[in-house]
Amino acid sequence: MPTRREVLLIGLGLEALAHASGEFWNDKTPGEWSDKEIERLLTKSPWAREASAEMNFSGMSAPDSGGRGGGMPGGRGGGPPMGGGGPGGPGGGMPNMKATVRWESAEPVREASKRQFPSDPQGSYVTAVSGSMPRGGAGRESAGRVPPQNMIQGLRETTVLQRKGGNAIAPVHIETASGDGTVLFDFPNDAGPISPHDKEVLFRTRMGPFELKVKFVPKEMRYRGKLAL
Repeated sequence: MPTRREVLLIGLGLEALAHASGEFWNDKTPGEWSDKEIERLLTKSPWAREASAEMNFSGMSAPDSGGRGGGMPGGRGGGPPMGGGGPGGPGGGMPNMKATVRWESAEPVREASKRQFPSDPQGSYVTAVSGSMPRGGAGRESAGRVPPQNMIQGLRETTVLQRKGGNAIAPVHIETASGDGTVLFDFPNDAGPISPHDKEVLFRTRMGPFELKVKFVPKEMRYRGKLAL
């Protein structure tokens, strides 16, 4: 008769198998994915999550100090269009700030998006942030260009991948994707890489007074039986 531990392990194994099976990215080849399936993978999947930014003024520098937390360009890249317009915009009050965070370096995302990276993603976890986040001082004309240096510095100081119970990973490179204003963050994956045993990984960044936090679950981010980041 199996022990409680053995029953638990069997149950967890069956749950993992059930989760892996039935997903189109595991059951079909990329060439068989429909447009609707691709859209789902790029916006609402284990590799892509939409979240609302929260107002958080703690730790912000004074406006004239050139400190942390600059804005970022808005853009398409799987997120919703710019909304609201800030105080005094349509409907008044603060806009509804939302963004999509996606693991661009993950194999199924690369298969779906066909994105050409400005830099080589090998050796890095590349995450993309797009949607209706504030532009700050970047302006519409900056979409598709390298963000201003002060904005890059602000994002570098406020952006991390945080494993539950582990050390935070800071980005080593930040740039915009050509044409759509999506911001790409390169995180090193050579020291203490993320594994399926990590219960969750939190992507966190701050843009002006807006703080964006999105959780991902590594054990769900499997593509054809392997962790895909």
